[in-house]
Amino acid sequence: MRIEALIFAVALTLPGLVQAHSDATGFAEQDEHEHADQPAAPGAIEVDSSLIRVAEVERRELQDRRAGIGTVVTPANSTHDINSFISGQVIEIHVRPGSRVSEGDPIALIQSPEFVLTQKAYVALLGNDEKLAILEGEGRLGNYMEDARENLRWWGLTEEEIFALEQTGIPLEGIAVRAPSDGLITEILVQPGELLNAGDRNMANFVVMGQALARIVPDARSLWLETLIFPDAAAGVRPGDARLQVQLPDGSLIEEAVEAVSPSLDPQRQLVRLMTRLETRTGLFPGQPLQVELLVPRWEETWLPRAALMRQGFESVVFVELEPGRYERRSVEPGPAVGDWVPVDGLETGARVVTHGKMALEGAYRLQRAGVPADDHHH
Repeated sequence: MRIEALIFAVALTLPGLVQAHSDATGFAEQDEHEHADQPAAPGAIEVDSSLIRVAEVERRELQDRRAGIGTVVTPANSTHDINSFISGQVIEIHVRPGSRVSEGDPIALIQSPEFVLTQKAYVALLGNDEKLAILEGEGRLGNYMEDARENLRWWGLTEEEIFALEQTGIPLEGIAVRAPSDGLITEILVQPGELLNAGDRNMANFVVMGQALARIVPDARSLWLETLIFPDAAAGVRPGDARLQVQLPDGSLIEEAVEAVSPSLDPQRQLVRLMTRLETRTGLFPGQPLQVELLVPRWEETWLPRAALMRQGFESVVFVELEPGRYERRSVEPGPAVGDWVPVDGLETGARVVTHGKMALEGAYRLQRAGVPADDHHH
């Protein structure tokens, strides 16, 4: 059975649905014998049915959503070491990776016998009236006391702690290593109980002293998000246009612009690398994985509902409503869909396309191409 006969049988199941008329009927009759092997040129299809529904072609600002793997990173030279400049034993660690600190906040507590002896020597000096009187008589008391206080500052005592030592005479058992600036702790390099060797302080004028306890990213430095995507997902991704939707640890969502796209694949993972500056720091730390989606704008101007598109072999077609009850079949070249919308060329915004009843219109179209007279549709 020919396919036209099958479609005609489908059309007969919708009484009164199909009334197809060829715009070129007269011409076809005149050249009936010359073009017997060619179907008549299709014209508008007239169908009167409440089953047909239409929707408008629209101008929409849509964007693809593509999955990616995001990791919080820090740019080169943005991480600073927090050093202990005294040797001793780590007693306490007050922070952990991801901790937010302000300048002067304690990072760790170090116990050092030499530090305790230095404080006791200062307290003993304050209680030695004879020595103080000699220094005062020689005119050296002021400078001598200031040098002693400066030595305590070198060990890391604050002015408040020096004042408390002068008032109580009780030395601190440990010295606090403090944050040098506001920032984010990224790494802890020591553990409680660990012994530190900060070097010989007599060599401080010749070598870099200290031992790193932790690392910090100052607030003056930004955190970044490195996102890896598959090469086929990188199509159309341009810095400034594409954005990343990032889910933060508290479940909230933020959007940040993609600032850089690597021109080559990551050598180990064969993925494309995107870099995005993170304006927020809340709950974030380097190395932290984040769930991200890449949002890529689509610049096509006209979009039609996916339901209006019909595949016929290798052809994509839509039926455009010329006026109520009168339709035209058109071939289109659709682009990749975004959700329920498909971009097409050749259709104007506001055009009305059929979303329901397409098969009945396709049946009428094929009967019309086969040259079946309108009066024969019901015989």
